[in-house]
Amino acid sequence: MIFECRRYTLQPGRMGDFIDLQHRRGFDGPNAGFISRVIGYFETVTGTPEQIVHLYRYDSYEDWIEKLHGLYAIPELAFYFTEARAMVERQETNFFQPAPVAGLCPLWHGETDWLPGPGKERWDLREMPDLVVEETLEAFRPGGLPAYWQAMEESGLQATARLRGDTIATWWSMTGRLHIVASYRLFSSVAHREECRQEANGLPAMAAFNEALRPILRERTTTLLRPVRVPQMSPLFRNA
Repeated sequence: MIFECRRYTLQPGRMGDFIDLQHRRGFDGPNAGFISRVIGYFETVTGTPEQIVHLYRYDSYEDWIEKLHGLYAIPELAFYFTEARAMVERQETNFFQPAPVAGLCPLWHGETDWLPGPGKERWDLREMPDLVVEETLEAFRPGGLPAYWQAMEESGLQATARLRGDTIATWWSMTGRLHIVASYRLFSSVAHREECRQEANGLPAMAAFNEALRPILRERTTTLLRPVRVPQMSPLFRNA
């Protein structure tokens, strides 16, 4: 399986228009194929403003082509692409594979393969109205990924256990800039995230993990996201 991350930077003030456009396009009919592969649409809380991040899971590159590219030839959907392109300033797309460490990718590992559907919601926004998703992108030196996975198994899983209480996924890049690890972790609030970070940073295992990463880690960026509160666009969450 492969994962796609789409990142749209919209014109100022167009987020509401973009979400309204998804409703006008619809979530069934010819769109049902790629909607069946949606993990979630998320708005940025920090980082680049007016940015929406969409995550998808596909069986393969061929599955991506089949479920997405055929939509461009449907006359009834021409309005959508015309209007969406007019409000998007920048679009980025990257493909990823799941991390080889089970604890880092619990929804897609071994025989576990989460896909959206009735009763498949994992978190309830009614219980966590201030929920945030932390997106962390870590860039490693070429050849550094095997050392990263080893360090994660030796000390990282213990060091980050408090931070991984609600993990959506950890992936590594297949396209674009290589040697990138993308992780998505969920917290009930910004304050809860800070509490978890402070606790993790005080652990001896975190010191050992950071020491193992020092020779191979080149860059780390973190962005906070919130799920779009439309059920079809955020199938991981109940009452989205």
